[in-house]
Amino acid sequence: MAEPTRLSAAAGIAAVVLHALATAGLTSIEAAYHPDMVDRWAYAVADQELSAALSGGAHLGSMLALMIWGVGLVRLLGPYSWPGGVVLFAATLAGAAGGMIPWVVSHFVPHGEEAIAQALLGVALALSGMFHLVLGLALVLLTMATGRDVRFPMACFVLGLVSAFTVVPLVSVAWSPVAADFAVLGDMLWLSWVLVMSVQMQRVPADVDAARAEMRAELRTRPTPGR
Repeated sequence: MAEPTRLSAAAGIAAVVLHALATAGLTSIEAAYHPDMVDRWAYAVADQELSAALSGGAHLGSMLALMIWGVGLVRLLGPYSWPGGVVLFAATLAGAAGGMIPWVVSHFVPHGEEAIAQALLGVALALSGMFHLVLGLALVLLTMATGRDVRFPMACFVLGLVSAFTVVPLVSVAWSPVAADFAVLGDMLWLSWVLVMSVQMQRVPADVDAARAEMRAELRTRPTPGR
């Protein structure tokens, strides 16, 4: 396998790990990403500056690693995946910006400026919703490209579609407390797809034509039933 593909697969695994760390860092911040409790979220962010910094840094690293992974996946899948790669790039930008805003609030907004803090956290909620919407679209496009590639099993295609249609409704995290409660489940699904694809990227041959030829040869040597 080409070395850039191996590095991209490692970046995908790193994106999953860092995103898990970012989510774990939010556990000590009350009401994080709950649109009905932004005032309590603002207070908790100001009180938990270290947790906000660690979570924001891990989230930023996760988005950067996801960007690198996307480049490697597009190189591997070919031209049919280019639209999905572009959309994924846009999603990572929205995700990186939204994930860093709580740290900005904790580090730069003076104590007592609740209105500014809540306004910035509202922007973070909007970017989180945008991230999930655009990410869902990227998942659909990349999954369709994966389905055309014989090197990836059907399980990758199915998991990708399930993840996409679970993530898209999470655009409502910007205004719905119910969506905020289910955001972790949606994130677990798309992160599982990234992890599965990353592992598969380390196994598949770099040349899709060689993979097709190998599959045809295997079919020719397979015994015919009844003979």
